[in-house]
Amino acid sequence: MGMRTLPHTSAFPSNGPNGSTSDGLSKREHFAALALQGLLSSENASSEPPQRVVLMAVQYADALIKALDSTAK
Repeated sequence: MGMRTLPHTSAFPSNGPNGSTSDGLSKREHFAALALQGLLSSENASSEPPQRVVLMAVQYADALIKALDSTAK
């Protein structure tokens, strides 16, 4: 059985000095940022309202998490 991809777990957890921890971005936030980067590199990005582009990035992130989770079983 594979490991599930949980959207709100840390993408890059780290341990600092004295046992402190840093969660940083969640996997969902990280995937959405990568999707947004790709969407903004498109020639059509400037013709879309920013709210639509960021919503699409989140939708792509959620779709990726769902696909990763379904293949982990």
